[in-house]
Amino acid sequence: MNPLKISWKSLWSKPLSAWLNIMLIAFGTGILTILLLASTQIEEKLNNNSKDIDLVVGAKGSPLQLILSSIYYIDFPTGNIPLKEANQLAKNPFVKRATPLALGDNYQGARIVGTDSNFISLYSLKTQSGKFWSADLEATIGANVAQEHNLKVGDTFFGAHGLTENKDQHKDHAYKIVGILAPQGNVTDNLILTNIASIWKMHEEPHEHEEGEAHDHEKEEAEALNSRELTSLLIQYRSPMAVAMFPQMVNQTTNMQAASPAQE
Repeated sequence: MNPLKISWKSLWSKPLSAWLNIMLIAFGTGILTILLLASTQIEEKLNNNSKDIDLVVGAKGSPLQLILSSIYYIDFPTGNIPLKEANQLAKNPFVKRATPLALGDNYQGARIVGTDSNFISLYSLKTQSGKFWSADLEATIGANVAQEHNLKVGDTFFGAHGLTENKDQHKDHAYKIVGILAPQGNVTDNLILTNIASIWKMHEEPHEHEEGEAHDHEKEEAEALNSRELTSLLIQYRSPMAVAMFPQMVNQTTNMQAASPAQE
């Protein structure tokens, strides 16, 4: 007798068991399909956030933590790096573009990122209303931030210390929203962008002079500049040679750490 017919008869001799097997196979296939689709979408989103970033430079610590905090904004930074050293590194011949980041504050859970115009170019950002930040305490917010918190151009808000929502607000300085980003489909939809000086201003202690006290403004400004810090640099290479040489140079000859998104 044909083996196929024997199998068919055996299968349908117990119809309940047969239907259960069919349902289990269909259910298992469906779950695998959903997992594969979800995995593909997650991978695409992760790549979309880091596709043009060759290297992240920050304080020494966990390379993965540095990547997560500076590209995906889902962890705490490893620390800060001196502005003076970061500027010197940005001038290295291997570096095409160095985008500075200054983190440390949030608004109701949305991270406030101090940066410059390189960030706009890095993510090809556009605004759906208003403009990009330019002066101190001006902010351009992501599309999701605007929608979730019902914010619009012209509104003001206070940032809070730390990277998670809390009540420790910087009441002395209010940000003014000057623009809202067009939806990007990446992490920038959930960020609040401003200039680096605004982040520094939030964390500076007021410096007062007693009446009649002589002081040197230029000396004070120079000292302040030397004490400035950044959280990290997002690096784009100028040439393929940098892949092999630049991270090693950073890790071995500086007090900073280099982490590659492709390897982490």
